[in-house]
This record gives sequence, C-alpha cells and structure tokens, in this order.
Amino acid sequence: MEIASTTLEGVNQRVTDLANTIRQDTDEFYVRFKDAQDDRALLRARVNTLFRDRPDNRCTTMLLDREAMYAREAWAGSEDRSAAIEAHVRTLEAHVATLITQTLSLQTQLTTSLGHIEILEARDPEPKEGPAEAGSSI
Repeated sequence: MEIASTTLEGVNQRVTDLANTIRQDTDEFYVRFKDAQDDRALLRARVNTLFRDRPDNRCTTMLLDREAMYAREAWAGSEDRSAAIEAHVRTLEAHVATLITQTLSLQTQLTTSLGHIEILEARDPEPKEGPAEAGSSI
C-alpha cells in the first residue's frame, strides 16, 4: 500500500504540475491573444485614419506638386532675368569703356588746345580788344 500511495502522490504531483503548466500556457495565450487583438485594433484604426485622410492627402500632394512646378518656373524665370541683366551689364561696361576712351581723347585735345593758347598768349602778351569788349564799351 505504501507503493500505491507513493505512486499516487507522484501521479498527483504530475497532474498538479501539468495543471500549473496548462494554466500558465492558457494565461500566456490570453495575454498574446489580447495583444494580437490590440495590435489588430490599432492597425484597423490606422487604416481607417489613412482611408479617411486619403482625399486630404491627395489634395496636399496636388498642392505640393503645383508648388514645385511654380518653384521650377520661378527658377527658370530668374535664370532668364539673370542672363538678361548680365548681358545689359556687359553692354553698360562697353559703353563706359567707350566713354572713358572719349574722355581721355577730349582731355588730350583740351591739353593740346591749352598748350596752343599758352603759346599764342606768350607771343602777344597784350590782349586786343575783342568784339565782346567793344560792344560793352558803347
């Protein structure tokens, strides 16, 4: 009878261990099941939000595309204006260079004329009465 009680105790222990294992597995299953349901609910909510926001997202995409197109057009226009301004600046630089050359030529002519005037004044130290002076004396 002692063997039967020992065997019975061993069987009872095994059944208790098995029951504990099953209980732990069941609890773990319920936790995982609840987590999976929560994950599915979260995904469902995200999908619903994305589906609900689809028209707004489409509109936003269209606005961004239009803005990008306007930016490209503005960039192209600014490049065209830049090229036109650069050409105008080159033209102005050429005009300035021409004016500098003409000014130097006029300065040379003026210096030459002043030199001639000095020579003429040196030859005739007494200025003669000119037409303007004769008219003012009357």
